[in-house]
Amino acid sequence: ELAVPEGVGRSDELGELARSFAQMQQRLLTDALTGLYNRRYLETHLAEVITHAVNRGRLVSVLTLDVDFFKSVNDTYGHPAGDACLKALADYMRRKVQRAGDLLARYGGEEFVVLLINSTLGDALDLAEEFRADIAALEIPIDGLTLRVTASIGVASAIPDMHFTPSQFVGDA
Repeated sequence: ELAVPEGVGRSDELGELARSFAQMQQRLLTDALTGLYNRRYLETHLAEVITHAVNRGRLVSVLTLDVDFFKSVNDTYGHPAGDACLKALADYMRRKVQRAGDLLARYGGEEFVVLLINSTLGDALDLAEEFRADIAALEIPIDGLTLRVTASIGVASAIPDMHFTPSQFVGDA
């Protein structure tokens, strides 16, 4: 039996424990730098989305976004500048990916993945082009300088079948 401090109700203690557990789960599912979902969550969620899409015959699209020559940003301006760049890109993309069911994740390093539910290839290509153009025009302030980067974006769109895997889908993009 837990000893409950005087003045603290058992429900308060359990509520705090539940909040702590939820915070821990959130940290396991999100990228600490950008606050986006992480690769682990993306792969789990994408597997679920593929299963639902197979059962319902729904279209799923994936965009992979890779910041061009990102190593040179870190080498030239330092890792804090690289971190600021990734945060700025995440903030920009978060504003663009707003539909219910769509998902944005940091896949690793300078790579991001956007999962679009029930989007046509044309819709996904339009969003990819919008991302490409907007990122090239984005001005990222870093220590009194303005940093500009570009990104390469791959797109895959399919009605998945039972043999479709999350890694294959992301790899196709």
